[in-house]
Amino acid sequence: MLNFFGISLAALRIAGGFVVAERAWALLSAPEAHEARKQEQAAPAEEAGDSDVGESAFFPLTIPFTTGPGTISVAIALGATRPRGSEGLTEFFVGVSAAALAIALLIWLSYRSADRLVALLGHTRARVLTRLFAFLLFCVGVQILLTGILDAFPVLASGR
Repeated sequence: MLNFFGISLAALRIAGGFVVAERAWALLSAPEAHEARKQEQAAPAEEAGDSDVGESAFFPLTIPFTTGPGTISVAIALGATRPRGSEGLTEFFVGVSAAALAIALLIWLSYRSADRLVALLGHTRARVLTRLFAFLLFCVGVQILLTGILDAFPVLASGR
């Protein structure tokens, strides 16, 4: 699909890194406003009697880190690093499949226990963890962005 639109892997990494870093920066700059907006979005479901689902914990802890254009660009960028020849291709796909399964399981467990986790931690500690994860996500976004820049401008990577 990238070839169809004439998009290089470097451009995808730069854009994806920017998107990931921007979302993380928004969480770092104003986490309370972001949390309040998510709480407001979850309110109609809570009023309908779905309080056992744990919407208030679900939105602030999970959604910013598991969905969106940044996730898609990271997946495409990582998939583009697959071996070109037949050597190592099977191991690559087994490893990628195992990693995807493990991540899906972790996300499912996180979604399932988000309300209990927030209740156990308390709102202050949950905010601290959200900020910590947002900072780590910001670092990941910057690293993807830097990799894209170095791919686009190889002279910067060589230091000349």
